[in-house]
Amino acid sequence: MSMNLSVPKHDLFSIMNILRAQQLLRRSLGTLPLLLLALQYICADITQQRLSDLNDFHQQLACEKSGMCSLGKVKPFFGDVLPSPAMKSCLEARSFRKELILLTETRLNPAYQVKGGRGLGYAHEYVCVCMCVCACSLSPLDSDRGPTHIIVTAYPSCRRSDRYCHHHFITATVSFLIPKLINDFPLQTLRTLRTLRTLRPHIPQTFRSLLRVGYEHVVMMSSEERCTRSNATWPRLACVWSNQPLLGGMRHLLDRVAFMARAGRLGYNVLMLDTDVVPFRDLYSLLWAEPLGAAALMAMRDGNGWLNCGVVYIRNARPDGPAAYVLAEVVDRLERWAANPGFFSVRGLNSYCWDQQMYSDTLLSAIAGRPLSYGCWYRHDPGVKAEWDAAHIRLFGGQPGGMLESRHYLIHAGLKWPPELLTDEPEYPNRHAAETWMGTMRIPNSRGVWPSELGGPMYPPTRGETSQRWMQILQDDGGPMWPDPEDPAQADAAAGITETFAYLPIYLAETWSIGGALGHWNPALLPPGGQPAVALAHFVHVPGGATNKLTVKMASNNWDWDVAHAAHPNRGVFFASTRAAPLPDVLALDPSLENREWPDEAAFTDAVLTLLRLAMEMGRAAAFPAPRCNVSWVGGEKNNKLPLGVNHGVYIPYSPAGKGFNDLRCLWTGYLPYGCQAVRSYFSGGLLAPEYDHLLQLIHQHGSGGSSSSSGTSSADYLAALGFTVALDQRALGRHS
Repeated sequence: MSMNLSVPKHDLFSIMNILRAQQLLRRSLGTLPLLLLALQYICADITQQRLSDLNDFHQQLACEKSGMCSLGKVKPFFGDVLPSPAMKSCLEARSFRKELILLTETRLNPAYQVKGGRGLGYAHEYVCVCMCVCACSLSPLDSDRGPTHIIVTAYPSCRRSDRYCHHHFITATVSFLIPKLINDFPLQTLRTLRTLRTLRPHIPQTFRSLLRVGYEHVVMMSSEERCTRSNATWPRLACVWSNQPLLGGMRHLLDRVAFMARAGRLGYNVLMLDTDVVPFRDLYSLLWAEPLGAAALMAMRDGNGWLNCGVVYIRNARPDGPAAYVLAEVVDRLERWAANPGFFSVRGLNSYCWDQQMYSDTLLSAIAGRPLSYGCWYRHDPGVKAEWDAAHIRLFGGQPGGMLESRHYLIHAGLKWPPELLTDEPEYPNRHAAETWMGTMRIPNSRGVWPSELGGPMYPPTRGETSQRWMQILQDDGGPMWPDPEDPAQADAAAGITETFAYLPIYLAETWSIGGALGHWNPALLPPGGQPAVALAHFVHVPGGATNKLTVKMASNNWDWDVAHAAHPNRGVFFASTRAAPLPDVLALDPSLENREWPDEAAFTDAVLTLLRLAMEMGRAAAFPAPRCNVSWVGGEKNNKLPLGVNHGVYIPYSPAGKGFNDLRCLWTGYLPYGCQAVRSYFSGGLLAPEYDHLLQLIHQHGSGGSSSSSGTSSADYLAALGFTVALDQRALGRHS
C-alpha cells in the first residue's frame, strides 16, 4: 500500500540550511543527488505490525500433534526457588503433564562495551563512532593528542586484515566535514562513551513465539529485580530466581542448569531453551519419536561437534542417574574449582571454564565412565596438543590422529527428515542432512586413579562452602543420589546405572547460518500461510556476533512489534530511542533512490555516506538504506527465489511481511555495531530497515486516526488477551502533535 506522508511546517529545514548542507557535501562528495534525500521527522502513534491475529489461540495449534497444548492450563508463580518447597511448588504450578520449558534471560539491559582496540585483542586503539563507519586512527592513538584522523567507511565491516583501521574497502577522511567530532571529543572523552543499552528484550518475544505454538508451561529464570519488573508487566510469564550462593560467576547460566538438574531429579521433564530461538512446529512429537524417544538427555550439537547448551532436554531421568549427574556436575565442578584455584594454577591448569564447554566435559565424563576435563583444560600449545588429543582418543579405543570428535565416543545414526515438515518446502536443501549421534552414559568414577596424561587430579582435596551447599540442596529435594565419582568402592555401582544421550537433529535445532541466512525462516518468502521446514530455529552464528541476534530475528519477520511496545511502554523500541525522544527524528533516502538499480557497491556507498553526513549535520537519526538483494553485486537474479545466494557474512536478507520477493532487501552487516545505531552526543543514531519500516507503518496508522488492524483487533485488546497489564503510554506523541 502506498502512503502519503505530510511533514509539519515547523519541522522543515529552511532554504539556507539546505543550501549550507549541499555546499558542505559537494565539497566532499561531488554532486550526488541530494534532492532525493527525504527528511522525515517521525511523529507516530503506537500501533502494531501483526504477526498473528488474536484468534490464533482458537485456530488449530501446532501443539495438538503431541497433545501438549497448555494454554490456560498452568498456574502463576513468582519467587525464589532455592528452598525445596518453593521449587516443588513452582514445578507443580507451571508444568503440564510433567513437562516444563525453561528460559533464562542473561541479556536484560546489558552494559554493552564499545571497547578500545586492545580490549578486542588488537595491537592498536580502535574507537567506533557510528554505523558501518569505523572510526579509527591511521596511527596508534596518542592519549594526549587524541585521534589523528577519523576514517569513515560505508562498507560492511571493519576488517582485521589491515594494520590499524581494519577496513577493507574505500574510505574517506571526514575530519574536515565534522571537526566538532574531533575538537569536542578528545580521546579520553570518546573512551567514556561506551556503556550502551539494548532496547529489545529477548524474553517477551520468545515467550510469545511459544504461546503461538500453544505452549504456556514456561518458566523464566532471571534475577529478583528483573522478575519484579517482568511480573508487573506480564504476569502470565512466570519468573523465578535463586539465591543459591555461587563463586564461579555466570550467575544465570548456572542458575538455569541447577534448576534443570533439580527438576529432572524430581521427576519432571525440562526443555531448556536460549531466548534466541523460535519454534515453528510442535516440538514434543519430534522429541518423543524414535530413536530420540529412548534418550534421557538430548542437546543441540554445535558446529564444532560439541554440545550447545542453547537447547537441552532432560526426560524421564533417574534421580540418581547420569542425565541428572551431567547437569548437576556443571555447577559442582565449577564451584569446586572456584573455591581453590591454586590447586590448578600450580599445574598450569584453568580453574574456570565457559559453561557450554563444561557441559561438553561432564557429558564426555559420563560417556567415558570417568571424570574428564578435555575441553576446559585443552592444551593449545603445539608441543603438547597432539598428545592431549591422543590420550583422550585412546581412552575410547580410537586411533590417535587429530582432535577428539563425536565419532570417537558416540554412534552415528542417519535420520529421515520428518515429511510433515516438508509440506511447504518439499525441496528444502537441508532435507538430506538429518542425523543424530547417540551414546550410553553412566555415572563416572575415577577408581582412585588420575592419569597425568588426562590432566591429573580434577578436584581439590576438600569441598568449598558453595559446593557443599549445592550437594545439600540436591539432597533436600529428596530422592537417591548417584554413587560418588571419587569413591573407588562405588565404581561398580556407578557403572551399572546407565541412560542414553542423543544429539538433536538439525530440524530440531537449526542454526541461522544453515537455514535462516538462505531465507527459509522468513514467512514473507514462503508460500502464503507456509511454514519453515524446521521445528526450531536457533539464531546462532549470525553476522555481527551474539549481540545482533535480535536484529536477525526482526529481519526475518520473527518479531512481534506489539509485544516490543508493551515491554517498552514509553515507545523506546528502537536502537536510536532515548528517554527524551523514544521516537527519533529520522533522515532517510527517498524509496526511488534506495530501490534503484545501483550499478555497483561504490555508488551505493556514496549515497550512504551522503545520508550519514547530512544526518550528522542535521542532528537526525539515519535510516540506513538496504539495497535490493537482486542487484548484480549482491547476488542478482538468483536472489529472486529460495534458497537465496546471499553472502550471509556481509548481508542479512529482509522482506517485510506480505511483500515477499517484491521487496527483498539486504542489510549491510556493517550497520550492526551499537556505535552505528545508539545515540551519542555527536550522533543521533540510526535505524535499520525493519525499524524504519515499522515507523512508516506507525505514521500511516496515526495519519488514519490510529485505526485497528485488518482483523479489527486493536493493539490494546491484543496485548490484554496475551496477559499484559501495562497500559500503552501515549505521551510520546505529544511533542509532534
